[in-house]
Amino acid sequence: WREGAIVQELNNGTKWKIHYVGFKAKFDEIIDSQSDRLTFKKPEYVVPKRKKKKVKHTIQIGDNVLVLHPIKQIWKWAIIVGISHEDEDQVLCDLKYHIHYIGYRTN
Repeated sequence: WREGAIVQELNNGTKWKIHYVGFKAKFDEIIDSQSDRLTFKKPEYVVPKRKKKKVKHTIQIGDNVLVLHPIKQIWKWAIIVGISHEDEDQVLCDLKYHIHYIGYRTN
């Protein structure tokens, strides 16, 4: 079981939009209001959301890295010019590295 909240009633109350606590809205679901997947009593066991481990990345702005060029399918040297992340947790898999291929012009 996961803890959720009804965020919207649909089809005159026959379906509900459920938001799961601690999850992004992209995981919201529309469920039949009579579904056996729903309960208003807290079950004995609620599966907790796995906590993301904060990972310190070792690649920094200014580092030279080898990158597989997406079109030419060859390895090219590039420099890291920026690092961004999609969420506040800064989890390694959510990091985006902005690069500039060495030897190419900038616009």
